[in-house]
Amino acid sequence: MPDKATVNRRWFVSTSSVGVAMAATRTRAQESSLSEPTLLATPTGEVRVQITLTLGDTVLTATMNDSQTSREFVGLLPLTLTLSDYNQTEKISDLPGPLTVDDSLPGFDPSPGDITYYAPWGNLTIFYRDFGPAAGLVHLGTIDEGWEALERTDPFEVTFALLEREGTAVSVVIGDVEVDAHLFDNPAAHDLISMLPLSLTFRDYAGQEKLAELPRSLSMDGAPSEASAMPGDITYYAPDQVIVLLYEPIDSFPGIVPIGRFDGSIQAITDQRGDFHAQIRMAAEEQSI
Repeated sequence: MPDKATVNRRWFVSTSSVGVAMAATRTRAQESSLSEPTLLATPTGEVRVQITLTLGDTVLTATMNDSQTSREFVGLLPLTLTLSDYNQTEKISDLPGPLTVDDSLPGFDPSPGDITYYAPWGNLTIFYRDFGPAAGLVHLGTIDEGWEALERTDPFEVTFALLEREGTAVSVVIGDVEVDAHLFDNPAAHDLISMLPLSLTFRDYAGQEKLAELPRSLSMDGAPSEASAMPGDITYYAPDQVIVLLYEPIDSFPGIVPIGRFDGSIQAITDQRGDFHAQIRMAAEEQSI
């Protein structure tokens, strides 16, 4: 079987009137000649997270958008991939699994430095040369600067990780397991820090998060009216006065205030069944629940 990089990409056209799908094999260069109104669509939503791309001794930063597809990709991090060249225009790599794509966003017109997901192949695509609009391409984010480091012909490894945020280091302790996290520099997070150490009883909600009632409400000064969240985020849900530990992505919703994020794996959180006790404390503290 030919290597994927040598095979033309497919453009799928849905014909709803007869309930069938016709597939025509095209290169992306041919796709770019399609009418722009049907191809040019990008995810909306505020920029909310930065990541790093490490190539040997070179570290690049990228800003990701707030689309569902982007949030799912960020939820996979840290992730090491081998990037290969495609068409002397982009670097591509398979992902561990498919990402969710909004069917109402049929394509994207990439520029150098854009990080994208090519839905028909299910791979990550990073552009280092300009290219026209392509069907099935979903914008995830953009390398802030230095994308020229990708201009090499040989395959190479890149490690994608969340950019370490400035904030207050804390630990969430569940039995003998300690999970590291950082609380952000905002009024709601400051209020939570003032309560630490804090022992809470968490319960599962909707198969997407663990939540616990707080002793008192947190400040909403400067808080957004609504926000989305991704796995590993720590949020405050103001209407119910609860702290929320996310293990599934959720769309933007009123009352959600981002207050922190776990530094690494959240498996210890997702493994909990039923109600469980946890203590949130400053990382330097040596206390037991």
